Amino acid sequence: MIFHIKNPVRLAIHFSVFALLFLLHFTGAPIVSIRSASPFLLLPMLTAYSMFNDELPSCIVGAVMGACVDSVSASPGCFNTITLLLVCVGTSFISKYLFNINVRSAIVLSVLGNAFYYILKWLVCYAFSTPITDSLIYIFEYALPAVVFNAIFVVGFYFMEKRIYKNRVK
Repeated sequence: MIFHIKNPVRLAIHFSVFALLFLLHFTGAPIVSIRSASPFLLLPMLTAYSMFNDELPSCIVGAVMGACVDSVSASPGCFNTITLLLVCVGTSFISKYLFNINVRSAIVLSVLGNAFYYILKWLVCYAFSTPITDSLIYIFEYALPAVVFNAIFVVGFYFMEKRIYKNRVK
């Protein structure tokens, strides 16, 4: 199967939004945060993107964004690439076969994808290498509020994607 770019305007919009969110997260720009918890805005955007696209474009975008995040983060090698790829493909698959595409589904899929991401990050980075108090601090002061923040932000990204794909029947 050959991957065709059907609409270059959509591609430009998505590239701009992903680049802006990437830069906002990794340049230290002020984002809404409570104490040490701040949203990882690429996750809700990837969730909204994957809801309106098939598995292959979602897989490609998840892998590319994960590789970009891996290039600047302190996570173990290829962790974000694999995890964001799985979140994108899973979201696309679930929204295509199990859920309707609506805002409630976006919130549920965002919570599930974020929980998957932060649980895997906890298992890989914190569960066995840090004391239990540091591990619990990560879960309750960073991961849990970030999941809630991302569930709030996915609503705006969902409506943006819905507007971009307004003529597409899935």
